[in-house]
Amino acid sequence: MEQLTSLVASRRDASLEPAPKTADRLAARLLHPSSMAGACALLTLPQLQVGEAATALGGGCTTARLAALFGVPADDPDLAAALRRLTQLALIWPHDGGFVVSHLSAVWPYPLNLGPGAAELLTAQNMNELRRLAKLYCVPVTGLGKNEVIAALAGWLAQVENVRRLAAQAPADVRAQLGRLALRPTSPFRPGGIMYGSPGMALPWAAERGLVVGSGWGAEEMPREVAFALREGYVAPFDRRPPAVSVTPVEPEAADQEAAAAAVETLAAITSTVETMNSGPVPLLKTGGLGVRELRRITKSSGQDEDRTRLTIELLAASGLTDASDTGLCPSTSYDEFAAADPATQLLDIVQTWLTMPACPLAPADPTATSTRALYWDEEEEIVLTGLRALILRTLADTVPEGQAADPDTLADRLAWQSPVLIGQVNEDLQRHVTGIWREAHRLGLLAHGTATRLCRSLLIGDFDAAYRHAEAILPELAARPYCRTTSPRW
Repeated sequence: MEQLTSLVASRRDASLEPAPKTADRLAARLLHPSSMAGACALLTLPQLQVGEAATALGGGCTTARLAALFGVPADDPDLAAALRRLTQLALIWPHDGGFVVSHLSAVWPYPLNLGPGAAELLTAQNMNELRRLAKLYCVPVTGLGKNEVIAALAGWLAQVENVRRLAAQAPADVRAQLGRLALRPTSPFRPGGIMYGSPGMALPWAAERGLVVGSGWGAEEMPREVAFALREGYVAPFDRRPPAVSVTPVEPEAADQEAAAAAVETLAAITSTVETMNSGPVPLLKTGGLGVRELRRITKSSGQDEDRTRLTIELLAASGLTDASDTGLCPSTSYDEFAAADPATQLLDIVQTWLTMPACPLAPADPTATSTRALYWDEEEEIVLTGLRALILRTLADTVPEGQAADPDTLADRLAWQSPVLIGQVNEDLQRHVTGIWREAHRLGLLAHGTATRLCRSLLIGDFDAAYRHAEAILPELAARPYCRTTSPRW
């Protein structure tokens, strides 16, 4: 029961309504390709590499074969840790001395640049051809149906020694061609979505022996099991060690002082921006968002720099502290309640808003963008930014101890190792977003002088009482009442 509770907590889509009421329905949901892809977003680079390698091994996946594939000892602790994580997320599970992994082909259709499995390719063959191969392989198939025959043939090809012994009988030129084909990246679709097939070479000797199989597209494909067996000496990538993050010493007192100054300035900016808005609604662009002219007017009126104004306006809107209408942007009724709260509560409310804010206002300008307006939100970007903010803060808190400051220029590689799926969604915007989040977190007092502050570390471990005390310590004029929240921030 404890394992099930942990699984459902990790793979949150498992409990989405309508919640599955039976174990079979839960399993069906967890094995849906979209659910497995979501679980892969929780994996580090080496964990993903083990998952991909396991998919390549298919029904023959064991710890020993994985270790051999990675060139590490069978008791390698990093391999064991990756397998534990994959098992905890129900992406693989132990069975008969190995692991069940066949379902992962929906996530990795071409693991390690290998082609389709033998069972998939042999499905297109007629029974006469299948029986001929079975006779050649000395596999008994009398009385078996087509699917059972295919499974028996695929099982024979999954034995590395069977394939290598068969290939060793080929003429020298065919052996050379098979060796090159086994190492060739196998994605049958090329630019334009055109299907070309794997080899582009005639190999009748190999085709007669099932070492290449005709696909439904009229091309010949090398079964995954065959290519895998013929990749002698191949070692799969296994990046067990994360890239280092460069650090330099920093005085904790200096970080506290910077965090305090930043938090005070953030709340002061909110007050001055709202006071500027109280003189009349701020006009919005007809095409959406707030134009540069109005941004600069608010900047001048509120006595801030333009970056601070951008961040403040985005935070106000995302917090629901402003309303947008045909007449423009103005403070909402919720702002009065916010203004009545003590400063520590205000800061924590703003921090929680920032965590899921659908914009990164302090990111360097996108050279491909046509406008630098504010409040022009992208739903897809919101999802990525929410994950990236939590990832950056957690990575800094976990890898950079107090008294040390990180170099943001070395952070991107570490993030790509820590969460490859998320970083893959960011693509060319990664460095822009890292820079923007770095700047914004400093202005909110979550980071200071390149290190995670005590406020940040408390929030990351879910100690909201401690977070309130840290916020209280760096902000003046506090009301004497406890901080209370009914929902937890998304860390």
